[in-house]
Amino acid sequence: MPVLVLAPTKLLKYLYTKARDDCLLLVDIVPDRPGPTELQLDLNLIFNPRPIRFGLVSEADWWFGSTGAELLLEAIDGSATHYSGASTIPVKYRMVRTRPQTAVFKFGPGIKQKTSQSEAELTFGSVSIPIGHEHKFETEFESAERTLEAVKMIHGVRWVVRLPRGERAIRDFLLGNLFLEATCAWSAAPLKGVIHVRPHDIRLFKPDQRPASKAASLLARYTCWRKGFKLQHTSGFTINFEVAEA
Repeated sequence: MPVLVLAPTKLLKYLYTKARDDCLLLVDIVPDRPGPTELQLDLNLIFNPRPIRFGLVSEADWWFGSTGAELLLEAIDGSATHYSGASTIPVKYRMVRTRPQTAVFKFGPGIKQKTSQSEAELTFGSVSIPIGHEHKFETEFESAERTLEAVKMIHGVRWVVRLPRGERAIRDFLLGNLFLEATCAWSAAPLKGVIHVRPHDIRLFKPDQRPASKAASLLARYTCWRKGFKLQHTSGFTINFEVAEA
């Protein structure tokens, strides 16, 4: 039985509450296998600004957030044959996309997958995605417009999402979900690759959700660190994946 092994398991579904709360950028994936040497990944990039309550007389929520992010998907010794393209997204942007599941995947210590209709016994704590299940991916941003750039690489694809310059209608940092998709192909086994995720320009935002100065951001981060609070993975993180036989 094929198994999609993740190392480390930094997907959203595996993180405990504090780890999720302290990370400004999270990622989750839904895998599928359209062919024996192909792997389809639906990636959910989650912008997760962190509220911090400050104030001596009257308290208010300040925010740590980012104005952009980068996600690099690399298929080692393979290539990206299909992927989400570039776009500009307005304030009221909403996108709904559905697709049927073509292979059974299981999430546990790794991600177990089989191509027959029958299923083996699930291990404790695992979740199964059955064949024919229809996934619905809905993107709805509350930020002002942003841009998505896609760059084809030799062995993969690099996405960069960022807010354009200028006054925002609602807030000056990103909040919400961005769904990306890619299909990778290899000429032969092993089917393996790397996902790199990195937030851009982490700053402190005032209660009106406009940016504080960079000096104020650094001071606030130092103050939070002194109090025992520290943002996680501000330089990004890496997830290695490989399809192996159990």
